[in-house]
Amino acid sequence: MLEAFSIAFTGDEKYVVKIKESYSVCTDIGELAESLAEHGPKALGRFSIKLGRL
Repeated sequence: MLEAFSIAFTGDEKYVVKIKESYSVCTDIGELAESLAEHGPKALGRFSIKLGRL
């Protein structure tokens, strides 16, 4: 799924590792997808750990 996000939202597979790192911080895949769709690769690295995130 995260590999597909890389291609769909950035147009390149080179962002797979950064997307996986962002997902390990923000485990809400919907929030990750929304942020990537809105900001593209600029969204990567902007996530932080939040208590109570589902």
